[in-house]
Amino acid sequence: MLSAAAEADFDTTVDWLKANPGRLGHEDLMGLVQPVTERLNADPAGFLSAHAADGSLATLVPAIDNALLNGAAGLRPAIWEWLKTQPQNESTQSIRDQVLSSASYQEPNLALELVKELPNTPEGDREVTNVAERLFNGGHMLNRFDSLLSQAPDRLREPLVEAAFGFLRGDSLDDPQRWINNLSLLPANARAKGTESLARAWAEQAPEDANRLGGCTPAGRHSNSALAAIASAWAGKDANNAAAWVASLPAGPERDRSAESLVSAVAQRYPQEAWNWALSISDAVGRERAAGEAAKMMAARDPATARQWIQSGPFSDQTKANLQAALDKPAPAK
Repeated sequence: MLSAAAEADFDTTVDWLKANPGRLGHEDLMGLVQPVTERLNADPAGFLSAHAADGSLATLVPAIDNALLNGAAGLRPAIWEWLKTQPQNESTQSIRDQVLSSASYQEPNLALELVKELPNTPEGDREVTNVAERLFNGGHMLNRFDSLLSQAPDRLREPLVEAAFGFLRGDSLDDPQRWINNLSLLPANARAKGTESLARAWAEQAPEDANRLGGCTPAGRHSNSALAAIASAWAGKDANNAAAWVASLPAGPERDRSAESLVSAVAQRYPQEAWNWALSISDAVGRERAAGEAAKMMAARDPATARQWIQSGPFSDQTKANLQAALDKPAPAK
């Protein structure tokens, strides 16, 4: 109905929508896409300026966003130039974000050029991060990584590498050794997280091989995170062999982190085994976290047993009180 009304009398339809904000939902406003696309293609700057001046631009933003992905995609450079002449508000920011987002997905070379114009401000940094993530289309275009990295302006390089590691999954990891080499491209404060993502993706493919990653990273936090991620992903595929692998690790922080990760992965299915693993953790803080998770899973099945575990466990009175309080806490409303 909205589409027919807009085709018959676009200006009157837009005036009604402006006077009745919120009366129609996002999907309803998609009825404006075709007439908006036609008018954008005819005169992008003139069309946008007119509706910015009369206060109706916010009404048209959903249709403009759709047009930028589809029938008006070729207008991104022209609309970007128009945006540079406009005051920043919610409507112009939304259009700006869509130009950057759609260009990143469909025209990566244009996106790389636009990044050079982004301001050196917190808002500009946010836009750079969003471009880096969108360039990979949710991880479906990780095959672009080498090409993009070779062309990326300096400001985009580290966000691009961080985004790529964040999207690593078992079905997108092509060559683990290649990604081990790429770890050095990450900023120091992102290396542990990147190592963890790589470990998890590799373990989804071949957990028996992924444990080699621990030997490729410096001892300490990076290695602990990698092994914990392997334990979690491996347990999701094969809890018994994952448990055997964790049991083979020497006592210390790496084993503790891996055991805690194992507990998280198996507690819902195997609460008794998870509880036993929690008690094996030597680090008191990690042991309490893991025990609390296992006890919660058992409490969903058998509250009395969960309470008995806590009371008989090797915990201080305060820790027992903390664990019991966590059990007694009501579940959040859904």
